Amino acid sequence: MRILLFACCLPMLGGCAGAIPALHAGASAVAAQAAAAPVAAAAGAAGVGLGVGVLVSDDLKRLSQEARDTQFGTQLAGTFGAYLQDSQTDVKKLMQTAMPAQREVLVVAALQAQSAIAKAQAAYRDRLNLKIDGLGGEEKKFKADMESVIADLRSASDPIQKNAGDRAQAIAASLRLTTDVPQLRSYGPVFLFPFLPNQSITLRGSFPASYGRSGAPELSIGGKSYTAFDYQADSLRFSIPTAAFEAAEPQAIVWKRAELIVPWDRPVLNITTTGELAKFGVEMAVLPQSFGRMTVERRIDGLPAIASESVDLAWGSKHFFKYAAGTWKLRYSRIGGSVKEVESSDLSNPLIRVNSDASSLTVSIYPF
Repeated sequence: MRILLFACCLPMLGGCAGAIPALHAGASAVAAQAAAAPVAAAAGAAGVGLGVGVLVSDDLKRLSQEARDTQFGTQLAGTFGAYLQDSQTDVKKLMQTAMPAQREVLVVAALQAQSAIAKAQAAYRDRLNLKIDGLGGEEKKFKADMESVIADLRSASDPIQKNAGDRAQAIAASLRLTTDVPQLRSYGPVFLFPFLPNQSITLRGSFPASYGRSGAPELSIGGKSYTAFDYQADSLRFSIPTAAFEAAEPQAIVWKRAELIVPWDRPVLNITTTGELAKFGVEMAVLPQSFGRMTVERRIDGLPAIASESVDLAWGSKHFFKYAAGTWKLRYSRIGGSVKEVESSDLSNPLIRVNSDASSLTVSIYPF
């Protein structure tokens, strides 16, 4: 038998400047680059993830049972553990609804909330059986903060949803784990390009510094496993064929789940067990061929006329307009998504940034 092990990922979302040269070079240059090195040409924004894992050993049966009963098993109604499990279920439902609806802001924010709850399940593992009315100040604050996050995830507003995800990320960062087991904290890119032959994916966290008979870490996608070509104590790197995601959909974002498998040796009671496996779920999305299109309307001072300009939005593109604040209105439609209207700066969407000041407007498309 194996001990049941769970872990969580601290969500982050960062820049993807490394992908821009590849976008401009074209698929043939990227293919040549990929053939010359084990890593794909594009590197991207760090993302969010949620880890769940499994371990085993007859010698550790008692510890295994204790872990299942206290930390990861079904919690009794009215306990802190039951609240965390119910919260995970609520957030998962929101995310599963958002994915086919092409609501990428909500998906990213929900993944951040899931990660925070998963980390709380590990950080508070010795307090999961506390009754809700008997919680200490720290647990009460987490519960109140997370209830506020989940309430805002249900909002129809992109900025409110993004803010909820940011708060969840901050909550997760404040939690501390004392366990020595492997941990996944962030990964990237979350968003993958369909026209690149390979995707370079980096996972960051705490991992064994070396691997023995159990083999190196693997990333499993669609029933196929890919071995890390580079592994350090704080990062793992994979090169994955884009075809492995089986998501060639030119008109929509397609979300896919992968599984990170990390072998490790577990020291318990001065006995080191081998062949243990930590498993982490990782969500990634394959993008359509381009972002979409936007139209900028500008009111001309001194005249009743409205000037209009339409622009195609390619991935990695940036568009600058010398338009004064209050004189313009922007409508953009992402392929597969709904039309959005913006009249001031808006940084809520992970795929488009609208920045404005007193005299200008800049629209940037992922990767930024």
